[in-house]
Amino acid sequence: MLPVAILVAAFFLAPLGDQIPESFSGLWRTGPYVMFAILTVLGLAYNRGRALLVALMLVLLMILEEHPGRLGIWGQEHFVTLVVTVLLPINLALIGWYRERGVITGFGLMRLGIIVAQLVAVGVYYHVSPDLFTSVVADFGPKLSYIVFALCGCSLATSALVRRSAFTYALVIAYAGFLLGLLYEGQPNLFHANSIAIGLILSIAILRESYDMAYRDELTHLPQRRALNELFMSLGGDYAVAMIDVDHFKNFNDTHGHEIGDDVLKMVASQIDKVGDGGKAFRYGGEEFTVVYPGKVKEQALRSLEKVRDAIEHYEMVLRSPRPKDQTTGGESAKRGKGAQSAAKTVSVTISIGVADRADRTETSGQVLKKADEALYRAKKTGRNRLVVA
Repeated sequence: MLPVAILVAAFFLAPLGDQIPESFSGLWRTGPYVMFAILTVLGLAYNRGRALLVALMLVLLMILEEHPGRLGIWGQEHFVTLVVTVLLPINLALIGWYRERGVITGFGLMRLGIIVAQLVAVGVYYHVSPDLFTSVVADFGPKLSYIVFALCGCSLATSALVRRSAFTYALVIAYAGFLLGLLYEGQPNLFHANSIAIGLILSIAILRESYDMAYRDELTHLPQRRALNELFMSLGGDYAVAMIDVDHFKNFNDTHGHEIGDDVLKMVASQIDKVGDGGKAFRYGGEEFTVVYPGKVKEQALRSLEKVRDAIEHYEMVLRSPRPKDQTTGGESAKRGKGAQSAAKTVSVTISIGVADRADRTETSGQVLKKADEALYRAKKTGRNRLVVA
């Protein structure tokens, strides 16, 4: 919601640009370049090649919109139209699907080369056949741009749903801001306000992704140990802690493979993340998870934890069939047949839970975790698939 709020704020604040004192009027002109410079610095600092490509294209857009004559033969009106309404949307859509490959790498330089090659090809085409170029752009440009805008918008939205990264989400909002700036092209204040907003949105997305890499587990998307330790440092009063372990997970991994094991961990994490009563879920490590209840005692956590335990016990997973490696060898064929049979099977797992709370203010978070871990050990020793209170 934050990128949307920034873009909406830019739209409604842009008309106020005329009321800014003359001494600050240069902010509208230099603001976008400052934001794109910040975006470039963040891209280099965090090795985000996609952000660098977007910053490059947005700077090009600003130059084409403000100073087309400075580009020589490339500053012609039809060249600007083709770049802004066709090449830029297509490349933004492609970036939405790119995996992050860094900046000064083979992939990063290749992607930069693709953008430069497009501009060179269009410039050479205009230089060799200016009349044909002009007629083609004039005849097909408007119709083509509508089709390109729609297709690239759908592509970006799809990539955001598939990739589920902060930067890709921000790229969709930035694309909406880009279209909004073109629709209100006659209002220079809006164009500059949107450009500043786009640079800010993408910069925040880089910081958000970097935060997630440091504090969130890549597999389960739950906060990990570093975030848990920081939460404990901020808790000064009562709190309850639950330690959760997937029962017989090593045997499950050995039987069904690590890919199915990862699916189990993601399923368990998704169920634990739904815990109620103010509980905050974390991945502690391996097949262990932690739930912290700030301001609660252990008795107040039992209902929601029991609900999670029951939901996981009755959750049935369909086993995926392993992809055959060799359809000619007998050994692999046998594996394939066995995988095909198991694909129709469903499995379920259970969890054991140990719960403790801070009995007095002198106890440290490590001592509370140890009590919860000891309760978890008793839960596993006495039959598993149960909740034990310290």
